[in-house]
Amino acid sequence: MPYLAQTQNDRDVNISSKVSARVEFVERSGNIVRKGEIIARFDNISIESSRKSIEALLMAQKITLRNLEAHIKERSNYSL
Repeated sequence: MPYLAQTQNDRDVNISSKVSARVEFVERSGNIVRKGEIIARFDNISIESSRKSIEALLMAQKITLRNLEAHIKERSNYSL
């Protein structure tokens, strides 16, 4: 997940997330961090659960679409 951080000066940083989630970990204030280091971690269980539910709904809709397309094709064969 992408997170945004904007440095205001050498000491203050604003961190924001594009999603709402419980914070599991935040690097302690005053610690030196390097580019690429994890400075915060969010609990993504509810996000992951939502993603899986949406994927299941999408799969069901694709199956429904395939069935409808097959039904239309079958009916068009009868009318010939």
